[in-house]
Amino acid sequence: MKRTLFISMLLCLCALVANAQTQDVGIQGYYVSGHIQHGELKVGSDDPREFTQIGVYPGRAEIHITQPETGTCTFTFYNNSSGCTLQSRYDRYVVLNVNSGVPSGRAAILEVECEGKYLKIEIYPMN
Repeated sequence: MKRTLFISMLLCLCALVANAQTQDVGIQGYYVSGHIQHGELKVGSDDPREFTQIGVYPGRAEIHITQPETGTCTFTFYNNSSGCTLQSRYDRYVVLNVNSGVPSGRAAILEVECEGKYLKIEIYPMN
């Protein structure tokens, strides 16, 4: 009886892990800005949201896409008087210049599309 219960529990655990691995979580990645070396774009690796917000420090900031792992990503950047400007655009990441002294509350918007998945990132300069 104990053995049957143990095997049943083990099979259920395997099914849960297999289901979690096939869950589509959309676009994932990280950003580098100031003293934040690798901030997650979305909190938690299983977050399926298509929208997120990040704060970046004056200077250079990079936004890297890690999921999906293959394919080319397209980036559309809107400045919105935020003090952020797009410096470089590559297949899997962008480099931004962030000016200091920008009034708070102004956000740039970066729209990312990879393999049919979409993520809108609001980027807030921090002083």
